[in-house]
Amino acid sequence: MRRITNEENWYVQESIDKLKTVRDQIINFWNWQTNMDEPQRNMWIGDVQDIYYQLITAWDLRKQNIREQQAGYYNSVHLTLSSAQSRFKQVISELRTSSDKKARELEVALTAAFEECWKPLALQAGIEELLSDKKMSPPGNTVFKIGPTEYQLLCGICGTISYVFKIGTPHHAREKRLIYKGLTHTGDFELKHAKKFFNMLKEERIAELHDLMIRMNVEQGIDAYCPDCDKIYCRGHYWLDEVWDEGFYDCTYGVCPNNHRRMIDD
Repeated sequence: MRRITNEENWYVQESIDKLKTVRDQIINFWNWQTNMDEPQRNMWIGDVQDIYYQLITAWDLRKQNIREQQAGYYNSVHLTLSSAQSRFKQVISELRTSSDKKARELEVALTAAFEECWKPLALQAGIEELLSDKKMSPPGNTVFKIGPTEYQLLCGICGTISYVFKIGTPHHAREKRLIYKGLTHTGDFELKHAKKFFNMLKEERIAELHDLMIRMNVEQGIDAYCPDCDKIYCRGHYWLDEVWDEGFYDCTYGVCPNNHRRMIDD
């Protein structure tokens, strides 16, 4: 991993200062809206503040120049940048609820300021850096068996664990169940289904398992799976595009490296 130059630090600092100015303008805008109730005002002000502080956190982490071997650092930067982008989309959707011309101006200003901050940080600590040369090796098999009660699905590009099936006891239950955990959500089935699932996993019948989950009312099936590619992807290689409407979460689309797009959470 290359070190950040003083010029790059100066550029990001200047961009963050611009973002701070827009943040304060949006806060003032919401404070001027007399028809808003106080809880909603406070929540939306908190959302725009989150964008600023998450980018500050990502920048601070990036400046540490931690060695490439410390994968946890890369995961922290990547998750922080992803969270900031999600919050940005939420704030944009909140501004669009207002018919005030000033809201449109703030939307444009926030978009420009956010991209000026976010893009350099994402480039400095992007996917190619988040995944070391060793992790970029495709796995020999998509399915990795941990033991008799757990299977993992690995990213077809880098081998990162992307989906998990295991037998365990969810917090909401007293008995063991078949738990699944993906990129966007976690759920579980009755334990009686474990044998069938594990047999399909053992034979790497991922497409069939994906379709089975849909029939079992998991609407989007295996969220880490791209049916068009017939591959599993991790968060780093399956771009998660969240959609927000008037400040409320709507859904998430997954976009694979081959630009196949499908809804993976609703």
